[in-house]
Amino acid sequence: MDTIINSNFMEVILTKSKTTPCLMPLFHVCTSYAFRSIFNDLRLDTKPCKVFNEPLLYFFYGKPAYRIKEGSEVGDASMFPVCWGIDANSIEDIVRIYPFDSGSFDGIISQKIADHFKLDNFKLDNNLETIQKFISFFYETNNNYFKGAPSLDNASIPPQAYELQTLLRLAEDRDKKLDDRANTIEIQINKPTNIGIKDIKILGIPAPLLNDPAVANFLDDNDVNFFTYDLHKFSPSEMNSVFYSKAKELYLVEGIISNE
Repeated sequence: MDTIINSNFMEVILTKSKTTPCLMPLFHVCTSYAFRSIFNDLRLDTKPCKVFNEPLLYFFYGKPAYRIKEGSEVGDASMFPVCWGIDANSIEDIVRIYPFDSGSFDGIISQKIADHFKLDNFKLDNNLETIQKFISFFYETNNNYFKGAPSLDNASIPPQAYELQTLLRLAEDRDKKLDDRANTIEIQINKPTNIGIKDIKILGIPAPLLNDPAVANFLDDNDVNFFTYDLHKFSPSEMNSVFYSKAKELYLVEGIISNE
């Protein structure tokens, strides 16, 4: 029998969730260098993945949690991030969903959990409804999920649902090495995805890109919901807080979260 079923992981999520939070956008963060080809074709392409040994395209559910890698790129305009927020219903061919960044599993996450756990012990069913049920059970509301604040405690988790107990410990761990990717849902697909203009919920770009007439005209002609940020002598990874702030503004307007 499947390991996940044996552990009651999915069974608990599916039977104990009480509400169905509305869907949140999927976020894909790329470099400005990658944006050039994405913008030209309005398509997100897969890339080779060393973890799963196949070409994959990654999204984070509801939160722009991805960071551009640190390094010598500070001040390099091609490395500054572009944040795509895409309508979740526009994405097809989901192959895997995890409640955290799978790329961190063999890194910081493995240092925090028992050795017998495997990555697939935490795999969710490949559909958006399961994500909604997981958020309902684990966080209760989109507000709590966005803040990374679980609404349940260990007493609410069945004794043998060890995976859920582990996820709760990760969410409550205050180690600064565990950033928001440790409690942000990851979605993988294995095919290139065309971006419909009406599917762009929000787009964040470095301000200099507005000086490109093709970009400026595209945003204006299609009434794209976008924002810009100024370039400074910061690492690209430090733009993450800007993306979160703009996502929150969108959510409040659309009623995806409430102003608590």
